[in-house]
Amino acid sequence: MKSRTKYPRNDQCPCGSGKKYKNCCLSKGIRYTVDTDGVVCEAIQLDPQVIEALEKQREKFVATFGREPGPNDPVFFDLVGKEEEMSNQVAEYMTRSGIDPAMIYAYRKTGLMVTEMNIDKMSDVKLKEWQDAIDEYSEIH
Repeated sequence: MKSRTKYPRNDQCPCGSGKKYKNCCLSKGIRYTVDTDGVVCEAIQLDPQVIEALEKQREKFVATFGREPGPNDPVFFDLVGKEEEMSNQVAEYMTRSGIDPAMIYAYRKTGLMVTEMNIDKMSDVKLKEWQDAIDEYSEIH
């Protein structure tokens, strides 16, 4: 596994906003790391339930393939090729829950779910993409 370091705070923000990282995502608590090859990734803190689900998925992978997953193996290997079906199910659950159709449209268009709990953790670029989809829905309807 490659070592990772903190993303330099004075460099341009990886989100694509054009701002310095320290004046953009870092100020929102969004952390990026960079590996020895220069690959930048968003670092996220995982909830204990997510860690448990990932461990179960790892165990499932080992049981299926007889080996530990490698860096290029998909975490949810059993769902590969079912992305559209899963997206449709999520949208259906959102509809049944009475979620605003504009938010469902934006989810389908962007793959994002913006909520009060995560809005402050999203980059300006992702929020603009979300808002553009909401606006597009309003124009259509």
